[in-house]
Amino acid sequence: MLFFKKKGLYPVSDIAAPDGVEIVGVYRVPNDIDVSLVEMTFNCPPTDLEIDKIMQKKPHVKKGDEQVPYNEVYLSADGTTKIGEAFSPPKDKSTTRICFFLYFVDQRVPLSTQFGYISLPSSSDMPDRLKNIITIEKDFFD
Repeated sequence: MLFFKKKGLYPVSDIAAPDGVEIVGVYRVPNDIDVSLVEMTFNCPPTDLEIDKIMQKKPHVKKGDEQVPYNEVYLSADGTTKIGEAFSPPKDKSTTRICFFLYFVDQRVPLSTQFGYISLPSSSDMPDRLKNIITIEKDFFD
C-alpha cells in the first residue's frame, strides 16, 4: 500500500514512528463500524499537542475534509485514569496519553501528526481498563 507524502508516494512499511510518539492501540467501538477509538502517547505536554493535526491524509479526500479526532480524553501515564478532556487538558504533565474517536480509520494509511507519520496497528477490542473511562455516545445522526 502506498500513501501520499509531500515528496511522493511511500510504502506504509517504510514509515518509522516519530521519536516520542506511540500508538498504544486502535480499538473497535461496539455497534459502530465507522468509528475507532485511538490511544496514543506523546513525549510532549498536553498543552503542546496539536490535536487538529492528527488525521489520515487519504488521496481521495480533499484537503480540509479529513477526519480529525473528537471527544478526546487525557489519561494517566498508565492509562487507567481519566485526567482531562478535550477542552480541559491537564496542565502539569510533561507527557501526554490520550484517547480519541476517529471516523473511517484505514489501517493501510498512516496517521499524520505534528511530529510526522505513524503506522497504525490492526484494530482490537477495547481493553477493560478503558471501558469505564471512555463514554461512547450514540451518533446524533441516528
